[in-house]
Amino acid sequence: GGTTIDLIANLMEGDLRGALEEIAKNTSGEFTKLDNLVAKRLLESDTLPTLKVVPGSEIEGKLGRYDAATDIAYINEDAMTSHTVLHETLHGFTLATIKAHKEH
Repeated sequence: GGTTIDLIANLMEGDLRGALEEIAKNTSGEFTKLDNLVAKRLLESDTLPTLKVVPGSEIEGKLGRYDAATDIAYINEDAMTSHTVLHETLHGFTLATIKAHKEH
């Protein structure tokens, strides 16, 4: 996955929507077309997880982790890339979608 200074700044501020906007709208070529499309779709959601950047030691050295119980997406401070952000955000998006349609 790609990264930019603006993506990192948004992540460090805990601004997931800002991070997704950077991935969706950045035209430098740093992000793939698929990154752009997924980010745009996620931005249509009213429910996005909370985002926290943490040391890798807090998430067993993984690139990221999603906690369904708290709806928090954790991103390893050494893995602030589009792929990690989109992957963890998709976990929260998927859970929210399932919960929203559970009654139907």
